[in-house]
Amino acid sequence: MTVPATDLSISDLDGCVVDLLSSALAPQPLTFNALHARNVRNTVLLLPFVEGSAMIHDMDNCVIVLGCHQVREC
Repeated sequence: MTVPATDLSISDLDGCVVDLLSSALAPQPLTFNALHARNVRNTVLLLPFVEGSAMIHDMDNCVIVLGCHQVREC
């Protein structure tokens, strides 16, 4: 069974660790077509490969681990 890829939206986080790389519950790695991240502060994002582009807005004091086709910071 394949899981269809979709867009990932992350917003309004402060002081978080988001780990989407390791999941004991997921039989297959997560995949996303695009990433939209906005208003994230003091946060660590561990994200899987994004097939398309990553749009990043208003990030402050963050660490992002991400593979993607294109990154745009606004």
